[in-house]
Amino acid sequence: DELDGLIVPLLDNWDLYRLGTVERIVLRMGVWELKSTDVPVGVIINEAVDLANWFSSPKSRTIINAVLDKYAHSR
Repeated sequence: DELDGLIVPLLDNWDLYRLGTVERIVLRMGVWELKSTDVPVGVIINEAVDLANWFSSPKSRTIINAVLDKYAHSR
């Protein structure tokens, strides 16, 4: 719930559950990693985009990139 609360405001008129399961999981993992580790932001976002591209559709990488970038800049 905590991670979802951080993600929802960044979705720009999207509901979290309109996203696919893979996208939600990748966003949660990415936000947690940005929040809780000292791994460089670019590495985290790149890995999340790669996961979304690998396990979902190529279109999902756009939203993953946008949301994680917004979160990284909001911190």
